[in-house]
Amino acid sequence: MRNAQVSLEFMLVMLALFAFLAVWLPGVLRTRSSVGVLLERSEMALLADRIAGAANSVCLMGPGNEKSIQVFSPSRARVSSNGTHVTVGNFSRRVYCKTNSELVLDGTSFVSMRNKNGVVLMAQMA
Repeated sequence: MRNAQVSLEFMLVMLALFAFLAVWLPGVLRTRSSVGVLLERSEMALLADRIAGAANSVCLMGPGNEKSIQVFSPSRARVSSNGTHVTVGNFSRRVYCKTNSELVLDGTSFVSMRNKNGVVLMAQMA
């Protein structure tokens, strides 16, 4: 009789543990997925800020100046600049000079910027 009671209590404790895990685990996995999406979005926003900041710096230094920066993109990112805006994915930043460039960045990249007669040109370095 005593062994049966111990076995029954063990099964009840295990059942309670599995019920807790069944409720708790999907929430943890959903949160983990959301954090990954938010982290990637913040990295893209930072990438847009860094590129626009460097473009503004080159713009303010005047024609003939150049600057190279190292940037990180968590996934393949299309960087386009036309007029006075730099766009990275869904993020757009205003710049002081006219810009006209198209880049595709993936992972760690080096970007060169050059002020050519008041227009900032960007190129990905090999």
